[in-house]
Amino acid sequence: MFASRASTLVLAFSGLAALLAPARASAQHRSLGLLVTEEGSPLYRLGLTPVAESADPVARGHVQLELWSGYSNIFEQDSTRSHVLFLDLERLINTVTVRVGAARGLEVGARLGLETSWGGFLDGFLSGFHETVGFGNANRERFPNGVYRQELDDGDGKVLLDVPQRTFHPVDVRIFGKWRFLGSAGDRRVASLRVVGRLPVSSNLAGEERADVGVMAATRLSSGPWHVHSTVGVLTSFAAPSPDAILRQRAFLFLVGLERNLGARWSGVVEFNAQTPRVRSFDGTELDGLPGDFVFGVVGLLGRHWKVDVSFQEDIPPGSPAVDFTAGLRISRIW
Repeated sequence: MFASRASTLVLAFSGLAALLAPARASAQHRSLGLLVTEEGSPLYRLGLTPVAESADPVARGHVQLELWSGYSNIFEQDSTRSHVLFLDLERLINTVTVRVGAARGLEVGARLGLETSWGGFLDGFLSGFHETVGFGNANRERFPNGVYRQELDDGDGKVLLDVPQRTFHPVDVRIFGKWRFLGSAGDRRVASLRVVGRLPVSSNLAGEERADVGVMAATRLSSGPWHVHSTVGVLTSFAAPSPDAILRQRAFLFLVGLERNLGARWSGVVEFNAQTPRVRSFDGTELDGLPGDFVFGVVGLLGRHWKVDVSFQEDIPPGSPAVDFTAGLRISRIW
């Protein structure tokens, strides 16, 4: 059922892109990149959550500064014989990323993540939307709107996760490098390897948090105004957190994206990303199933040095651990 819904969204977006695309044959057919997205499940964010990125690194000698904000509505409620979980919140993630073209085909950089969380105001809207499209509401209708809870215990009263409301609270620092080993800037075929390390700078747990590393391979294939992006990778954990019994130490990820130039300065993009479950022992697809997200939006150039993208992310299938809804905005400048 979810496949037919996803197909409908893809067809609708493709039709819109075709209507908006100018007929001029002189339009520049170059990739503007993927939409910035990442998995927003609070349990998944105890470790490294991969970010959607193009295979193209920053050009040698250039510096790029990115500001990204993602606003999410989250509701997950489930329990087993050994654990009780309740997530009900809205959250704003802000990231500041610096990328440096250190050499030809080589990019290095760092990212700081900040989090703001509260009860929010979108519960009623999301409930109505999910009912309209037939996605279902889990147990959301049993609880009042606008409530904040982010808790996990072991069933005997021992708290494993209890995150208070936050305002621009630092959550992690990431160091990364990207090496393009196939193709060059502007080529139709490009492939790169990316390594990311994550260092937590706050405590979400009643114990030690995770330090993680991820290795990803990304490709871009271009033909005229169309660009196909893909990423595969593996995420591993160096430090086990307190709820080790429910968190896996390794996950595999997959992403595919389709970009269509809408002229020389804008592109429409659709993406689907998924990863193997990081959570286990709950015996329910909403928590330890395979999380997937369908994302759509636009990427555009503003002047010579500025770029912006606007994205909307919905969990596919709707019963997965992925968060209900995320709206994203990125603004970047290159020197």
